[in-house]
Amino acid sequence: MPAGWCTARVADLARPDEQPVLTGPFGTNLGREDFVNKGTPVLTIGCLTDSGVCLDKANYVIPDKAKDLDRYRLREGDILFSRMASVGRASIVPRALNGSLFNYHIMRLRLADATYMPQLFMYYVRGASIVRDYLDEVNHGATRDGVNTAQLLDMPVLLPPAAEQRRIVAKLEDLTTKSRRAKEALDAIPALLERFRQSVLAAAFRGDLTADWREKNPDVEPAEELLKRIRAERRRRWEEAELAKMRAKGKVPGDDRWKERYKEPEPADASELPELPEGWCWTTLGELAWSVKDGPHYSPKYEDSGVPFLSGGNIRPEGIDFKNVKYISEKLHAELAERCLPEIGDILYTKGGTTGIARVNTYDRIFNVWVHVAVLKLVSGARPFFVQHMLNSPACYAESQVLTHGVGNQDLGLTRMVNIALPLAPVAEQDRCVERIDAIISRSRALAEVAGRATELANGIDRAILAKAFRGELVPQDPNDEPASVLLERLRAEREQNGKTTNGAGHRRTAASPPPAPSDPTVPGRKPHASRRSQAPARSRG
Repeated sequence: MPAGWCTARVADLARPDEQPVLTGPFGTNLGREDFVNKGTPVLTIGCLTDSGVCLDKANYVIPDKAKDLDRYRLREGDILFSRMASVGRASIVPRALNGSLFNYHIMRLRLADATYMPQLFMYYVRGASIVRDYLDEVNHGATRDGVNTAQLLDMPVLLPPAAEQRRIVAKLEDLTTKSRRAKEALDAIPALLERFRQSVLAAAFRGDLTADWREKNPDVEPAEELLKRIRAERRRRWEEAELAKMRAKGKVPGDDRWKERYKEPEPADASELPELPEGWCWTTLGELAWSVKDGPHYSPKYEDSGVPFLSGGNIRPEGIDFKNVKYISEKLHAELAERCLPEIGDILYTKGGTTGIARVNTYDRIFNVWVHVAVLKLVSGARPFFVQHMLNSPACYAESQVLTHGVGNQDLGLTRMVNIALPLAPVAEQDRCVERIDAIISRSRALAEVAGRATELANGIDRAILAKAFRGELVPQDPNDEPASVLLERLRAEREQNGKTTNGAGHRRTAASPPPAPSDPTVPGRKPHASRRSQAPARSRG
């Protein structure tokens, strides 16, 4: 124990002239039917944050209902303590929320003036190990953790001298401000990196990312010649697939009239598109993919295990999420695979829910897809990752959103997605572009991991600072400070002079009145939890 400090209970620091702890209204006093969109705020546990009290999770009641709950009005400087769910979360009521209310999951605590600064008590609850140990011991409830009024009043408190309290709070607020700014900067990094990724893809889309490569390689075959071969290969692949289907049904065509069913994809209209670098040309997704299909347009029967069945949420630019998937039977997979079978090198393109996200399938495993995912099989002249990066670029993504129809059930239809225009570079330049994009994105992901570790470190530093504060090591101690034990004795004398004492459950009684029957005022019919701490009287030492 640092010199000049002492231990006490919350009850020892409570105001002697009013009920120090009050649990919010419950049951018939306040229910969901009382809540409205505007009115007097009713604070919930969700309103208690590390940065203060916010109203994002507040409920509201009309003025007449608030008047009925007048005893639950809050004042500036009141301490709010979460008694259920996130037990031990604490915040201070700001001036702007004077007159607000609070619900049953919160207890309101009022400490005597000049005994324990509310800001310090908030930090104490958040960071002192003695508080964590105590709350772990007294928490009870079959389905949810809970702390009752008597237990909060019996909670042990480390009490520094009043002057040292002010020094600790000033130091903590200074360090907390610096820590918050550092965390805000770290929290902004993922969004900045995503913007950076988009700018890289945009540069690749314009051809800026490989401009120096083109200068060094001026004699590369232009993309227009590549596109001619792509169109020829697309037709050939279609014919091979159609002929295989006919033969599987036992039908061997006697002539080539069946080839007339082939439909040439619509070429890109370059007249309304940006100018591309020399040697590039515009094309469409339909020209680059010889097969564009999606999964079943119904919800299949799911199994506990089997073949992974992917939806749009499983497709991400950085990879496929196989952890949060549903499963179908191998028999159903075999039936669905006759129409649509994802293979290595195919592009998976989201067309339902969150649309316009592309990812190359690099996974050597069997799976199938739902209607929200399109499977694109590309011709050989279109490098899969080059097409993926172009589809994920800001320009192609914006076009996919224009082509996405529907309000509740959004859908990027197959017949519409094939019209998305994208640039085509020579094969060698496609390869160089993919290499540079992957290298840059790899470095940005490494930076994101560093930022994540820094955030964890910052949180650890915050906890270490709070622990240091309540070991008496954060600020220098002044031997001239009035010891906390003197302050505590003065408060006890004041309480005795007023002729009142506050018992463990927060009731006021005169010295002549008998103590109330032991009961938990926050849980009708339940006796308070008895801990070793509640059996012992308050202790103090200089």
